[in-house]
Amino acid sequence: MDWDFPLVLTIVVLGVIIVLPAISSLKERGYRCLVYTAFNNNDYFKATSRLRAAGIKYDIKIRLNSGYPSPSGYSTSHDYTQYDIYVKKEEEHKAQRAIHDLH
Repeated sequence: MDWDFPLVLTIVVLGVIIVLPAISSLKERGYRCLVYTAFNNNDYFKATSRLRAAGIKYDIKIRLNSGYPSPSGYSTSHDYTQYDIYVKKEEEHKAQRAIHDLH
């Protein structure tokens, strides 16, 4: 059997491009409810430690921001990373109480 390497490589790459987002989408299905967005490490660790203490499973999406625009350009001295924290819909209220300490 004679394989055409560029064709096989193209099929594999297209397969990965199609399959990986589908797998990611299936993983996120259980975690659809955005309950908190933290904009630095301290807020992120504070919120997730409260969720863990309450026994709530969560998923996160991280959006990296290289810096905040300033008159002299971009400042990288501060942490402007955005952490979106998701929980299952049925645990939304419990998660809100845990994060915001509303007992």
